[in-house]
Amino acid sequence: ANTLSMQKTTFFNEIEPARNKLQNLDMTDSDNVISAIELIREIRSRKLGWEDSLERLKGGEKILKKQKYPFPEKWIPISQVTSEWDRLQQTYDRSEQEYNSDRSKIEKILLKEEASVLKKIKHIEDLWAKKKPYDGELHPKEALEVIEELEGMIEQNKGAFKRLNYAKELLGLPSL
Repeated sequence: ANTLSMQKTTFFNEIEPARNKLQNLDMTDSDNVISAIELIREIRSRKLGWEDSLERLKGGEKILKKQKYPFPEKWIPISQVTSEWDRLQQTYDRSEQEYNSDRSKIEKILLKEEASVLKKIKHIEDLWAKKKPYDGELHPKEALEVIEELEGMIEQNKGAFKRLNYAKELLGLPSL
């Protein structure tokens, strides 16, 4: 009974936050799109295992009821777990449907982000072409400052570039 109670609590503590996260999905920018797609995929991959766990939990509680086991106060009834599971399923189905119906909108968001990233890359290339130290014309300290400035811009853009490619990969789109 204690093992079943711990398993039920663990199960409940996995599916409740998953449902809450699904309810708060936001697919308005590339960062949120990535998080949303990852969450939907994670839940999709875990659903079968969760369904099996729920069936085992139902069976375990049914056996304990047949044996007239006195459930403790902190016992989570299987009806509460099943209810949470049903809410997760409904929320997941809605999120999956929204994701599929908004796919073209999501792709447009990513294309807009791609244009922005490419514009930043072009800006960095232009700055390098203008400020690149030639033949010792700049003092070494100034040359290092130029390099450090551009290096900072590259590092900042690198993160956006990686996130964008990852999002495109999740959607099955060609990366940059």
